[in-house]
Amino acid sequence: MSEEQTGKTRHRVIFGGMFVGLLFFAAMALWVPTIFVNVMTRSYRYELSETSIADIPSRDTAIVFGAALRKKGTEPSAFLTWRVNTAVELYKAGKVKHLLMSGDGSYYDHDEPVVMQKVAMAQGVPEKDIWLDKFGFDTYDSCTRAKKYRQVTSAIVVTQGYHEPRAVFTCRYVGIDTIGVNAQSEPGEGWSLYAIAREWLSTDKLFVQLLVNKF
Repeated sequence: MSEEQTGKTRHRVIFGGMFVGLLFFAAMALWVPTIFVNVMTRSYRYELSETSIADIPSRDTAIVFGAALRKKGTEPSAFLTWRVNTAVELYKAGKVKHLLMSGDGSYYDHDEPVVMQKVAMAQGVPEKDIWLDKFGFDTYDSCTRAKKYRQVTSAIVVTQGYHEPRAVFTCRYVGIDTIGVNAQSEPGEGWSLYAIAREWLSTDKLFVQLLVNKF
């Protein structure tokens, strides 16, 4: 190999290493918000596999976040069913007085809050104790609207474990005294690489929302 070819190879290796290094640091920068949110909310999160309902502190309202529907928007997905079931348990145990069903209800054939309401009412929760927010398009919307339009000052957010840190952090950030309860589900559910990556990017999006809405 000539000296010129050796020099070109060396430059390729250097530039390749710099590119990989930049990708690594960019990924780490995007991951920082997720780490921060997890650390900051650790003491406010409760796992039902480790804590009984009786030991969970009381709050005024359970905020239940929407999730996918199935059968053309007529039935809840497994994740959504687990969330509502957990919220109903908290209600029946006297841990909350109201259930706030917050999700996407912008289409007549896809109304997450109404489907959630039906599931809760089928388990004996009175309609008067169930509030609906059909414009909870994401976690930030759900928390800010709970504070602004329902005057929620203390809450238990009910969602799966991978989403729980972001939900707790967001509601606390907007001024709601919040704890989180991990919705009961099958072991390992929600911890796929897709769910983790999606939550990672969603946390980055949240910080952009908080920054934009601060000014």
